[in-house]
Amino acid sequence: MKKTLLISFLTLSLSLATFLMYPSPIDSAAWNPPPAPALSDSPQTAANTRLTTELLAEGEIYGPEDVAVDSQGRVYAGTQDGLIKRVLTDGTVETWVDLGGRPLGLHFDRIGKLKLDN
Repeated sequence: MKKTLLISFLTLSLSLATFLMYPSPIDSAAWNPPPAPALSDSPQTAANTRLTTELLAEGEIYGPEDVAVDSQGRVYAGTQDGLIKRVLTDGTVETWVDLGGRPLGLHFDRIGKLKLDN
């Protein structure tokens, strides 16, 4: 038993030493990438002046989980307290429906009806 363990240990040691001492057939080389182009040099990375943002119904809608926009540009938002609020195109906010539960996803179907994903 001891002789078998000794032979196994010597074989493993010799294999490991051979593996560590034997040169690799792979000749590796470091890759040095070219310098990145400046952002202003390319039209693809220039600043976007067409995209603008605007906060809608700030402080009037509590915890919107999802939003959907209808064909008339009105924004619907499902809130944490179970309401679906509607923001009209003039910025007015109204409670559209009270579901009594939390609407987690909203979308409009092909005929323009608001559907819940949950």
